[in-house]
Amino acid sequence: MESKISNFLIIVGAMKCGTTSLYNYLAQHPEIAACQTKETGFFSFSSRFFKGFDFYQGLWDWQPGKHKYALEATPGYTRVTNPKYLNAAEKIRLTKEETGANFKFIYILRNPVDRIESHYTQGKKHRNLEVIKSEAATIEEEIIDTSRYAMQIKEYYQRFPADDILLLRLEDLQSDPQALMIKVCDFLEIDREYSFELNLTHNSYSSKTSRVVIPGYSWLRRTDFVKNYIKFMSGDLKRRIRLIRNLLSKNIDYEYIKLSTQQREYAITELRADLIELRDKFNVDVASWGIDIE
Repeated sequence: MESKISNFLIIVGAMKCGTTSLYNYLAQHPEIAACQTKETGFFSFSSRFFKGFDFYQGLWDWQPGKHKYALEATPGYTRVTNPKYLNAAEKIRLTKEETGANFKFIYILRNPVDRIESHYTQGKKHRNLEVIKSEAATIEEEIIDTSRYAMQIKEYYQRFPADDILLLRLEDLQSDPQALMIKVCDFLEIDREYSFELNLTHNSYSSKTSRVVIPGYSWLRRTDFVKNYIKFMSGDLKRRIRLIRNLLSKNIDYEYIKLSTQQREYAITELRADLIELRDKFNVDVASWGIDIE
């Protein structure tokens, strides 16, 4: 099977580390074709992977004379400990071997304790996670695992050349987004002079009020049938659906969740070995997060 798209760029994680912002910034670049859906989940779920590589390539409006990369961003591609997910790194490796397509990867990370707090805050906002209680010492293991960055990225370094993997930090995206985007352009060997619109905010949970859709809407919208149907909707029909969604939504008040001192200590203890590996093997500036791992 020959690849119709020559180069794929996949933002593989980490969850709650700025993947949406980075995706939306990169989607502006004229040499990049953004996927019709930010998160395809193609390499994570058997039901999608078995649709075949032609189906996957059809998710882009690819123009060979214009585009150099087909972009998607699926943080689920690093969920290596959850049995509901395929090992995406291995599926991508097999796809590369079978089709001749090239893949590059971006993995963006942040202070792992801050990421856990954002993870829980998102869960509270969308009502799809039980909120931790202030007196609880432990944190769900899967949420701890999502902050085990070294464990996740090893899956890719074991299968792909290091030159095809770029590690970034959310803190750098926030403090100097222009410099970070130049770094990304150099990694991709595309025009570094392109002027990105970088004052956009995506998935921010700083507000104490949010509109939440009735339960079940988010699940329904993620189903393959609905996602595939949405691709062919007219702009007017999409606007009508957004209006219905807003009518079925309601405002809720919520606080950004902060871990207790006990919870933070527990998280750091659980993550210490991973953070040491992240520093020593992958040269990530762990000390800048202010976490004592010695």
